[in-house]
Amino acid sequence: MIDERAEHRATEHGGLAPATGDGVRAVHAQGWYCCSGSLLFILFLLAAVLANYWGR
Repeated sequence: MIDERAEHRATEHGGLAPATGDGVRAVHAQGWYCCSGSLLFILFLLAAVLANYWGR
């Protein structure tokens, strides 16, 4: 992880480090914020059940 920080600092900030006391912010991955993994799983199961009934 330290290598990733050093590489990011070198490429994005020209090697400059943040000021003392300036913490590193956590960046969340972009994606579907409204849907958790369990909700997507339930939707998948519902779609599978409906496809099963539709195929009969």
